[in-house]
Amino acid sequence: MQVKVLQLNHLKPFSEYERYLPLVSDRRREKIQSLKNDKDKIVSLFSELFILSIVGVSPKDILYNEYGKPYVDRTGYHFSISHSHSLIVFVSDSLPVGIDIEPITDKKWPAVRFFTPNEKALVKSPEDFYTIWTKKEAYIKMLGTGLSTPLHPRDSIFKHTYPQSYHIRVHKKQPKHHAQSTFFIRKRFFKPFVIS
Repeated sequence: MQVKVLQLNHLKPFSEYERYLPLVSDRRREKIQSLKNDKDKIVSLFSELFILSIVGVSPKDILYNEYGKPYVDRTGYHFSISHSHSLIVFVSDSLPVGIDIEPITDKKWPAVRFFTPNEKALVKSPEDFYTIWTKKEAYIKMLGTGLSTPLHPRDSIFKHTYPQSYHIRVHKKQPKHHAQSTFFIRKRFFKPFVIS
């Protein structure tokens, strides 16, 4: 399994990056042109550039399933991508894989309605909520079916539901003690993120 993280500079206007538009697919250029916000345009542009640079393919080699999940026609190669704020995360593996990233905030969590009773009982903190939420989103991204797959029937706390689940906690600093199944990415961020 390969996990990559890209941190973007949102302080510059999109016009600073327009020169990279010819490097992405027509589909991506159309999407970027439909976006209103410079930050969204930058994230969309660099999401595809990130895929192209890691996978080592040209824009015409990126295909999309009926739900919009990107893939390449390469046997035994699967990838997923997610973004939040200034971070883009990418994961690839020989088996189907999904990834999601969310900042940990103290905001109310209306999405808890998609949690099973077992999951709801575990939510005692923002990190608890986002750990469960990102596992659910990553699972759906692995399936490649988007939100047409219901989130609530799958209980993320049981290992058999998500057998290859890894939890990544992005910290400003690596804690002294951590579980072996947790990856830590040392970068400077203004707030912590959860990646599953």
